[in-house]
Amino acid sequence: MHLIPPNPVEPKELDDFLSGGKDGFILFRIPMMADQPSNMRKAAKKGFALPPLEFGELTEEILVGAINEAIYNSSYRETAHKLSKIFLDQETKPLDRAVYWVDCQVTLVRQEPSTGNETPRPRQSQYAFTLASPLKRAISSALLQIVSRSRAAREVQLVQILPHSPAAGKQINYNKYLKTSVLMQSSKMKLNLSSTLLLPWLLVFLTSIQMEEVSSAKILTISFMSSKSHRITYEPLLRELARRGHEVTAIGPILSKDEKNFKNIQTINQEKSFSKGPNFFDLKLNMPAWLEGFFNAYLFLGHRLVGMCHDSYNLPQVQKVLNETWDMVFFTPLLNECLYGLVYKLNTTTVIYTQTTVFTWLADNLGTPNPPSHVSSILIGYDERMNFGQRFFNVFRSVYDWAILNFYYFPMAQSAYRTLLGDPTIPSIQEIERNASIVLMNSHISFSPPRPLLPDIIEVGGMHLIPSKPVQPKELDDFLSGGKDGFILFSM
Repeated sequence: MHLIPPNPVEPKELDDFLSGGKDGFILFRIPMMADQPSNMRKAAKKGFALPPLEFGELTEEILVGAINEAIYNSSYRETAHKLSKIFLDQETKPLDRAVYWVDCQVTLVRQEPSTGNETPRPRQSQYAFTLASPLKRAISSALLQIVSRSRAAREVQLVQILPHSPAAGKQINYNKYLKTSVLMQSSKMKLNLSSTLLLPWLLVFLTSIQMEEVSSAKILTISFMSSKSHRITYEPLLRELARRGHEVTAIGPILSKDEKNFKNIQTINQEKSFSKGPNFFDLKLNMPAWLEGFFNAYLFLGHRLVGMCHDSYNLPQVQKVLNETWDMVFFTPLLNECLYGLVYKLNTTTVIYTQTTVFTWLADNLGTPNPPSHVSSILIGYDERMNFGQRFFNVFRSVYDWAILNFYYFPMAQSAYRTLLGDPTIPSIQEIERNASIVLMNSHISFSPPRPLLPDIIEVGGMHLIPSKPVQPKELDDFLSGGKDGFILFSM
């Protein structure tokens, strides 16, 4: 086995490699918390990953055995390629689909920012918006058809008055033929002249009626608590919107590279805030296996999340956001419910993005069907074919999470943003979520079980995936290609 030290590999080179320069899929993983164990169990059940390795039980023999199984058992690779074909068999790319729906909301809902007292600008109905673009195209097509048909009809009329051929047995009056030919040439010249003068004005008119569809927007994405693993799933959408002319501002604890129309503003030092509490590795080592099924991040992190909320609301860069005009707010609800007061105060279009399938409690607030008989909680990871015991525990876990949120964390977060913004009339978290314009969901049928969804919940899973490209530099590519049985990447 040949090893390459991590130091010579530049971040950009590692990005090229991870983007799919070679085989680009995970075979095994050591999950730590939240939905990570359930995600790996689902991946193992579908056949393209090994069962999750338990951190507290990990030994050298177990790790070596998992590596050998991943290398020499070709079924994982074959299943991954099969699921990849299913995923790629889409009419539109996930990123293009997400951009389309965001653009629709920008056009559909343009309203003034508010401090909560003004009446919002009346919204254009979905029917009117849906009809607008086809109507414009129909008008454009009709005008072009009228011009082309009128010209063709004029020429046909002129041709019909030409004399018959001598073969028909009729004598030609050459004087009449000469006059007719002159008349025809004169009419053609007039017609060509009028068409030439009319065409530029027609093009100007057709262009002007399409102007509304290319307007850009000022988009804010905000988070008080985030992680790099979450942000990488939706940042490509933000950057694509910026490349298409929208002005995007991302405010939160995680920073990334600025570019044209895309700006980052940092809030708090999240690592410093979390270093004060219990360590997840210690918690994982000391937690009994049976207790992991009852672990709830809101119960464990609730007070620290509210503390981060207080620190974030008092920052001048967050206060500045309240005084600016925004056409859209894009946010992730998971562990960020405390910023809902800010979202409400901005009084504009809201787009929710979920890093996984729609959570049980979010589905209830949105009104989408969420039958626990075959829709599993994301924290358990059952598929749709649950037995009676699994269904019973799924119902219990759904009620358990609902109770923690509605009786413990949500009241605490609501009290915090109402106090910090000085407005006790700000609605509840549930009501603010119900008023979201659309929900973009990081899932796809190739991995997630089928479930009923409302029309405003759009699957965009995989929009962060970058097309495969050659690995640079050549030395790294040669190293990766030189392994007889492939290669192993340890990403720490």
